[in-house]
Amino acid sequence: MTATNPSAFTLNQHGLAVTEVHRNLPPSALYEHAIRHEKDASIADNGALVAYSGTKTGRSPKDKRVVEHAASKNDVWWGPVNIPCDERTFQINRQRALDYLNTCERLYCFDGFAGWDQKHRIKVRVICSRPYHALFMHTMLIRPTKQELQAYGKPDFTICNAGAFPANRLTLGVDSKTSISLSLEEREAMLAIEHLLEGVYERHRVDVRRVLGDYHDRELADGSVLARVDELRKIVERMGEINLMAIEEYEERSKRYEYLVAQKTDLETALEQLDK
Repeated sequence: MTATNPSAFTLNQHGLAVTEVHRNLPPSALYEHAIRHEKDASIADNGALVAYSGTKTGRSPKDKRVVEHAASKNDVWWGPVNIPCDERTFQINRQRALDYLNTCERLYCFDGFAGWDQKHRIKVRVICSRPYHALFMHTMLIRPTKQELQAYGKPDFTICNAGAFPANRLTLGVDSKTSISLSLEEREAMLAIEHLLEGVYERHRVDVRRVLGDYHDRELADGSVLARVDELRKIVERMGEINLMAIEEYEERSKRYEYLVAQKTDLETALEQLDK
């Protein structure tokens, strides 16, 4: 499978306006993206990609919520794993996931199949912000041929992985900053997991928990807000690379400047004394 031209494929139909979308990249390209764009990613001596998920290192079965709908509630095995939620809770989690994904510089999309028997096979689309998530789905799902991908069309089920952004515990039915929300009617699953918060603070000295505050059901998908985000992103890009050693270099040059000024003063004083 060859890499898809980011400009030739969009996720607009899912409410995502990010222009750089990489669809069904091969493992070699996903390795390259991980090494280039993720600070902690590396390659192990056995050739495996090493990536860090943050505080959540496995499944969160008690954080899964399934929309209780009249058309499907009798087909769901309700219990401590399949916990019911209402449609509003799902839509809040869905919008929160899309809001986060819309702030990303690039997105990854993997279109594949679930189910080997073509009579029962469904088309599954996974949208995520991290290369290793796309690599995981490259392994998990049945990979389409080039011809199947060209004729893929509309997916039967969509998973939006906004795992770098926490869920909102103030939302009815959400008990932690991890949320896996599933709607059989919408044929969508939304993932919001509290991780990378420590990484954000370490890299940018920004406390995401404090910034979010009591954020609840705000409409960040408003066009003006997204336009402002895009404008700010372009400003940051025009600024270029940030010199992390600038403060140290300034202090060193300031000391050098003060030394030279003192030398100049001494020379001027000496010349005045010689003239006398």
